[in-house]
This record gives sequence, C-alpha cells and structure tokens, in this order.
Amino acid sequence: MYNPCNTAQDLARAVGVHRTTVVDWIKKGRITAMPHKKGRRWYISERRFRQAHIERLKKPYPKYSKPYSQAEIATLLAFPDKSDAVLAKMLGRSENAIHIKRWRLRKQMETRPC
Repeated sequence: MYNPCNTAQDLARAVGVHRTTVVDWIKKGRITAMPHKKGRRWYISERRFRQAHIERLKKPYPKYSKPYSQAEIATLLAFPDKSDAVLAKMLGRSENAIHIKRWRLRKQMETRPC
C-alpha cells in the first residue's frame, strides 16, 4: 500500500514547496499519509503522486521572478554609484531584487578567472 520512497520530501519536491509545508498539510488532513514508526517521517500513498493531484497542490504562481535581461544587467553595471531605490524605479523591480542582483554580479566578477 505505501511505498517507502514516497516521503513528504519527495512530494514537496514534486509540488515545489518546503517539506514542512507538506507535513503541515498532513497534520491538517489535506493529505493522507502513514507515519513512520519513529514519527519523524511520513509515507504517502502512490495515488497522491499522480500528476493531477500534484498539479492541484502546486502554487498558482511561479516560484521565482522573471530573469534579468542583458539590458537590465548592463544598466546595473553602468550605474554602480546609484542607489538600489533609484535603480529599482528605473528597472521596475523591487529594491531588494536590485540589491541581491548587484551582490550576485559582484560575486561573479570576483570569481572570474583573469
């Protein structure tokens, strides 16, 4: 009846959520599962891994934002002295997204071979 390979972690990967979210769903009764004898692992039935059920559990929006275009990256590199807030308004992104992208670009530049 239960396949030991069908764990909460496996379902979380398939759905695109964190494992604790799946465990919360199990505890709230949204998903039926059988607890492991030690209680820290859940085994989920094979029918819960059908594609239709996984699609129903997936979030209705993508997990990550749209990728940066080459023009946006060029703008970030061209104006290193401008604040994150100014660049965020110019590019139509959040201030935090700009901050993170600038940090990643700096890291990329540091690790590039000469």
